[in-house]
Amino acid sequence: QGTSYGAAVTHEKQQPGGMAHVQYNGFRVHNGSAHRVEVVKEHELDPKTFWQKYVSQRKPVLIDGHLSDAGWKASAKWDDDYLRKTAGDAPLMVEKREGTDDSYGKGRKVQMTLRHFLDAISSGSDQLYLSTQEVGPAADGHPDLYTHPLTELAHDFEPVPSLAGHLVPQQMNLWMGASKAGASSGLHHDYHDNIYILLRGRKRFRLYDPSQAPNMYTHGTLKLVHSNGRIVYASQGDVLADGSEVRDVKLWKARVEAEKAVEEAELAVKMGKKGAAKQLKAAQEQLEGVLDAELEDALGMGPDDFDDMEEDLDEGEEEEEEGPGIRVANEENDPPSFSRVNMSLPPASLRKQFPKFPGVDAALECVVEAGQMLYLPAGWFHEVTSFGSAGPNSGHLAFNYWFHPPDHLDASYQGFHRPYTSDYYPAIWRERLAAGMGRPADAGTSGTHVGAGSPHRAPHPHHPFEGVHVDEHDGGTGHTLEIPPEVATAPVAGRSAQKKRKSRAGSEQEAGAGKGKAGKQGGAAPGEEADPQLSEEQKEQLHEQIKAMLMQGLLMRARMKSAAAKKARGPALYKPPRGRRHHAVAFFPRT
Repeated sequence: QGTSYGAAVTHEKQQPGGMAHVQYNGFRVHNGSAHRVEVVKEHELDPKTFWQKYVSQRKPVLIDGHLSDAGWKASAKWDDDYLRKTAGDAPLMVEKREGTDDSYGKGRKVQMTLRHFLDAISSGSDQLYLSTQEVGPAADGHPDLYTHPLTELAHDFEPVPSLAGHLVPQQMNLWMGASKAGASSGLHHDYHDNIYILLRGRKRFRLYDPSQAPNMYTHGTLKLVHSNGRIVYASQGDVLADGSEVRDVKLWKARVEAEKAVEEAELAVKMGKKGAAKQLKAAQEQLEGVLDAELEDALGMGPDDFDDMEEDLDEGEEEEEEGPGIRVANEENDPPSFSRVNMSLPPASLRKQFPKFPGVDAALECVVEAGQMLYLPAGWFHEVTSFGSAGPNSGHLAFNYWFHPPDHLDASYQGFHRPYTSDYYPAIWRERLAAGMGRPADAGTSGTHVGAGSPHRAPHPHHPFEGVHVDEHDGGTGHTLEIPPEVATAPVAGRSAQKKRKSRAGSEQEAGAGKGKAGKQGGAAPGEEADPQLSEEQKEQLHEQIKAMLMQGLLMRARMKSAAAKKARGPALYKPPRGRRHHAVAFFPRT
């Protein structure tokens, strides 16, 4: 009750600061009606029903109960003692507000471990709040699904709960604080569908559907509200309804077609078809051109500008010291998705300052208790007030899944199995699952392992920078690139490589013999390693692997730079903490 679905609506609404194109075609709230979120029992809700009645309709729902998946263990295990034991040393950036009347979401963060954060919460501090943490790129170059402290807790949850059906995960987060009087998140919206699981405490949500976006006085200039509620701002470029960018999807499609052309040409060569060799060469050149275009698009500049990457990433952030060993980061405030509206103002002041705002009473309201979950579609504005519980495990604690917003909103069986009109995100997720990236990593690890010998990444036959093992170490102490053991024995394909080996054979064998004689007579010189006596084939393979690692580093750093640019335009995708350097940085040659 108090809602409507309506036919597809496309109209212009005045947004303070610009015009907005509103195409939202989902669940809406009617003024003057009862504003309560529907409540259902978890055991009565299967994935198809969840899709049909709520996800496809873009309708929030309060679910009484937690996930019933066998892999969901957080509800039973995540007390303070377990968190300290399992993830106590996990590094965090924790939001800090100036006072109890202040709200979070203003970018002021303090660095500490989870153990220190739990100690502060237990002592009654209500000025700290653990929220989203910046994630780095995963092995495939796309943003990882989670980081500390969830890296250490990854065996207690599934990457995708069964309730979500075929939605593609974007990120998982942990939320924790200790306010007794109630701490506000500030009015804002998210860019992804949200399954929010409350483990302790209580939270009040005040919700406004995406059709109200032009009246929310956002910091960003509103450009478009897609039919599924995905909101786009003027600074964010051409963003599709599922959150992907037009250019990214175009390049991805070109790469898929080029890879298919290479596979078909390779098959033709094996079958001995006339002209197959020429076809293969053309297909390989086509793929190489597509990969070059991806790199150029991600960089937006030449490779010689890589050294400026970290300065660009840190731009807009200032640091100050607050006590011994505590770092405070004052990041750029006012994300575009946050509203200027202060909902704590008296009604008269609220109407005077924000005349287009529909008012507090117009919100769809719900209170989430520990043991419940809230589903919130992308683009729904919400102000969350958190209340902590008393006792040995005090405060409020929540875990959430963000999913790329579906845009194929067919409530039928077909829509359930294919919730996206584009295969962009589903294809990325299938590749991740095939490479083992959808499974939890070993608890307590934080590095990304990429390679033929790693369960996290399978080599692709047509990607020159895939199938490489990259070992990342945290803490700013440096990184190492490891050659997998099979390099020494893996066969090298290609006539050009064989010709190169033959042309260098004489001089390299002579040099190798000289080194071998020196090694037998007196061993390696001080400070030098003994020659490993690699065969010519092994040396060639090693050379190719090093080249592949350099290209992998190029691609990964390009994605980081692209993400930094996107952060400046809108929602943050990735920003590495200070002191953390990425793959192949020291090995990439200057130009």
